[in-house]
Amino acid sequence: TGVQTCALPICLGEVVIESWLTSKGIYFSYEGAKKLPDYRLFYKGGEMVVEVKTKDRTVVPKPHYAATIPADQLARQHPDWFVFVSLFRPRGSQIDDPYRFTEAYIVGAFHGAEYKSKAQLLRAGDQDDGMTILKDCYNLPISYLFNADDMVQFNTVETGKEMEEWS
Repeated sequence: TGVQTCALPICLGEVVIESWLTSKGIYFSYEGAKKLPDYRLFYKGGEMVVEVKTKDRTVVPKPHYAATIPADQLARQHPDWFVFVSLFRPRGSQIDDPYRFTEAYIVGAFHGAEYKSKAQLLRAGDQDDGMTILKDCYNLPISYLFNADDMVQFNTVETGKEMEEWS
């Protein structure tokens, strides 16, 4: 019937970002149903494309934890920015309970063109912090991310500058 569905954590991550964008007075359009990056943000002087990446966690995110993008997604998605959301659910919560998530964190953002070169490639079967990687992915420590507010500021105040000038 043409109706798009998504896994609950992914949808909730997008709702978190929509709420945050609205609270900042940022105009946006959702484009994820078109199989494009999730959002197009409009600001004085231009627009930017943002892809939301959501992680389901049983621990509160910490700076050394990873902001992850599956390798197959990174190969086909080319947004201006990736924005990372972590959803917290208590250990032992029912995986099919739609109310299992008790907290949401916007852990940061990273420039789309730079992510792959800065992140570490992990292959399926690799071990990372005691966990077995299920599919190839790229990990970047949360501490390397920009604050999401900075993403907006860079594109409204510093339009056209190269990323090196922002660091």
